[in-house]
Amino acid sequence: MDTIWFVAVIALVTAPFVVWAVIKSRPNPPGAFVDTTSSEWQEAVAKAQKSIPIEYPPWRIAPTEALIAEYEAAFSLALPEDYRAFLFEHGGCTLSARAPVQEPTPFGDFVMVNYFFGFMNDEYCSQDVRWNTSLIEGAPDIVAIAGDFMGGMIWLRCTGTSAGTVYFHDPERRVAWSDEKFRSMFENLDPLIEDYLTLRRSGALPPKRPGHDNVYVLGHTFTEFLDALSPEPLDEHDA
Repeated sequence: MDTIWFVAVIALVTAPFVVWAVIKSRPNPPGAFVDTTSSEWQEAVAKAQKSIPIEYPPWRIAPTEALIAEYEAAFSLALPEDYRAFLFEHGGCTLSARAPVQEPTPFGDFVMVNYFFGFMNDEYCSQDVRWNTSLIEGAPDIVAIAGDFMGGMIWLRCTGTSAGTVYFHDPERRVAWSDEKFRSMFENLDPLIEDYLTLRRSGALPPKRPGHDNVYVLGHTFTEFLDALSPEPLDEHDA
């Protein structure tokens, strides 16, 4: 569906922030496809470990091989190796991060990432990877992996030549806004959005696959996407 709104649950967790856990060298358990000792994977996790604090909310169900296998079977999925390993280690975590977008957009050059979907109790289904994958109706080709507090969602392609690509889905569908709507909504448009509108008027926007007009590339692999994450800058009042 083109526009997805869902309730983002924001809770105050009294436990202190914990940082990204380093994925330990260990034999892959049955069903896991990725070598978590690879240098590319370790570098991406190590970078996030140093810079982005995360929390594990109390309503999170710790991922297990059985839960992930059931999720894959229910949607006929073959999850990319790197994402599957991350889901096993960190699915359901919350954070305050931003991800750069790799193409022109009608909203700027980055998106927020506030939680990675995982396995949740029923009352917190808005952060459950199974519930969100069902919501977007894209499986087995596309699954939902993360979201922000404004209803934006991050998707992962699991099939085809672009398997592993990570996308942002814009809940406001700003790709369909006219120039006039942008100018009526915002008195002073960001220069990046002005550039997008200029490219659109001239027909110079990069071509997109059919059905991808409202999604934007964040990484060509999950590891690339993870490596590009950076902390959300503190507001002046938080500094």
